[in-house]
Amino acid sequence: MSDETTPPAADEPPHVVFLKECGEALYGSSWQTELARELTKHRATTGGKPIDVATVRRWTRGVYKPSAFAWIVIGNLLASRSKRQKELYDQLTRQPMWDSLHK
Repeated sequence: MSDETTPPAADEPPHVVFLKECGEALYGSSWQTELARELTKHRATTGGKPIDVATVRRWTRGVYKPSAFAWIVIGNLLASRSKRQKELYDQLTRQPMWDSLHK
């Protein structure tokens, strides 16, 4: 977790801690709202009901556990984000691109 995040409470279940870490890694401080939006977008492709921010907050408080669907989408988001970040980094550090940015 980044320096800006609060440390997990000692009594937080591991899935809550992990969910918070994933959300913050993906979206920063507004992660609950953004994650709900992204999950709803993915859920719409399957004809499922929207996932609102209140549901994500219940997951964060440990009231409910995220569904398997939510974990799959979160995993896909993390994988695609990491892949895209690597692609951008590789593009940035290619010599011709690097040179053109510093002229």
